[in-house]
Amino acid sequence: EINRPLSDNPEAVSSELPTLSENVLPRQELSVADIVRANRESIVVIKTSAGAIGSGFFISREGYIVTNKHVLPNNSQAQIKTTSGKMFNVLQVVREDLDGDLVIASTDAPPQESKPVNINAGLPESGEKIIVIGSPLGLEQTVSDGIVSAVRQNQKSVNFIQITAPVSPGNSG
Repeated sequence: EINRPLSDNPEAVSSELPTLSENVLPRQELSVADIVRANRESIVVIKTSAGAIGSGFFISREGYIVTNKHVLPNNSQAQIKTTSGKMFNVLQVVREDLDGDLVIASTDAPPQESKPVNINAGLPESGEKIIVIGSPLGLEQTVSDGIVSAVRQNQKSVNFIQITAPVSPGNSG
C-alpha cells in the first residue's frame, strides 16, 4: 500500500492525511522576499542516520512533510530541523510515489512548529518565476530563483517541472 503512487486513488488516501485545499493560494505576483517570508517557517532540513542532508516542507499542522524519495530511502531513520532550530523525528513514510521520487512522511513535530507551505493550485506554466528555498550543501534557508523552463512528462506520464534555479545537493526535497 505504501508503494502506491500519490496520484493513484485520491479517495483511498487516509482521512488522517491533510488536505491541501486550505493552503492553496490564488495566483498573484509576489516579490521574492514576500514568498520567502510567507514560507520560510514551512521549510525543514532533513538529516538521515546515514549522514545525508536534504530539504522538505510541511503540508499540515499535524507534522506531515513532503520530500524526495531519494532523501528518505528505504524508510531510513531521519530527523528534521525547523527554522526555530528544534529537531524532530521522522516517524514513517506514509505515502510514496517511486515514479515521481516523492514521499509524504509523518514527524513528531507539534502544530506550533508545523506551518504548512503555501501551495498554488495546478502546474506552473513555462516562463513563470519560481523560488527555491532549501539547504544546498548544508547551508540552511538558502534562496535561489529562476523560471520554469518546461513542464514535461516521462514515459509513465509523471509530470516533471524543469527549472533554471540552481539546485545543489541538500536542496532535494
